[in-house]
Amino acid sequence: MSEKKELLKEIIKATSPLEQKWLIRIILKDMKINFTSILNAFHPNAQKLYNECTDLQEVCLKCQDPNFLCKK
Repeated sequence: MSEKKELLKEIIKATSPLEQKWLIRIILKDMKINFTSILNAFHPNAQKLYNECTDLQEVCLKCQDPNFLCKK
């Protein structure tokens, strides 16, 4: 699982927020994978931000910064 997580991180770093949004949608549609797992692999605060805004593109944009911290 660690190898898959690292590969996903590399792909995310190499793609734009819009590409990330579509990549996540493709993964979720084609595989029975938990959305939370994808967000957690992307950024530690991604799930919390998504729960607040429910906008996947916004999550991808903000979480590009590894120092991004979600408001409490």
